[in-house]
Amino acid sequence: MASNYTVSRTTKSIHGTRIQGQSILLFLGWFNQIFVTYNRRGLSNILCRCSKELPDTSKKLRGPDKNPRKKGPEHGNFKHGQGKSRNYDPKRYAAWKEAVLINFNFCCFVTGNKGNNLECHHLNSWDISVEGRYDASNGVVLSTEIHRTFHRFYGGGNNTANQFEQFLKEHYNIIDYPWRNENHEPKYTTEQAIIRQQTQDEVKKQELIDLIGLRNHILDSAEGFTADAKIIISCPLHETTHETTHETTVRNYKKAKTGMKCCGKVIQDAKRVYSHLDEAKRKKQTRFIIKRI
Repeated sequence: MASNYTVSRTTKSIHGTRIQGQSILLFLGWFNQIFVTYNRRGLSNILCRCSKELPDTSKKLRGPDKNPRKKGPEHGNFKHGQGKSRNYDPKRYAAWKEAVLINFNFCCFVTGNKGNNLECHHLNSWDISVEGRYDASNGVVLSTEIHRTFHRFYGGGNNTANQFEQFLKEHYNIIDYPWRNENHEPKYTTEQAIIRQQTQDEVKKQELIDLIGLRNHILDSAEGFTADAKIIISCPLHETTHETTHETTVRNYKKAKTGMKCCGKVIQDAKRVYSHLDEAKRKKQTRFIIKRI
């Protein structure tokens, strides 16, 4: 007797029959009813009509893995296993990337193309060259595709400049390497990029302080002065009527018309009072409302 299948989204295969669905209800014969549940790796469990779990036949349906899966250091994309907890200075690393991009004029060294899909590659990788981690002369700009292709051939660690030169010669027929020249000096260094970042931070800080003073607010504390940095602002104008301390980000404080909830509520209250006045009284109350704001 033919079996009926309930069909839904993802494609699965049972005994050569192609069916679809995260969960499949199989009607075998007139009396046997079996509920099959799938996970990402295939068949997970089988339940009969009485909710008893049947023996797992997923290995019979899917078959055993031909090659054991590699994990940890044995995996081809393994780097260090420490994530962001490694010895890592994000500001200095951002300055290194900026210096490398400026030295190569924001162009891929291989193709010469510009765009958003550019990445900075360490000639001598992070794990084997401690002194070259933030050295602009130890970097080169590549497109994302070429960068991934290189690490696909040579792995994600223990990479050297010789490997990169061999990669360029075999795949792109490039034999001229500017970092091999004795007089090669980067036009822009990481230290110069750090100084430029500090100057920009001072400008952003002064802009925020000027805006806070213009709105008659007080800056209590600040984690930084970048767009996503958290700041705590207090308003001495409405201490008796509203909550005067507010935590926000630099971006949101600059976008807001008033910057504080209390100042916004006062303006809304004033507009509400003004809208309920008669046309004859509005002209008389205009000056009073403006002073109150």
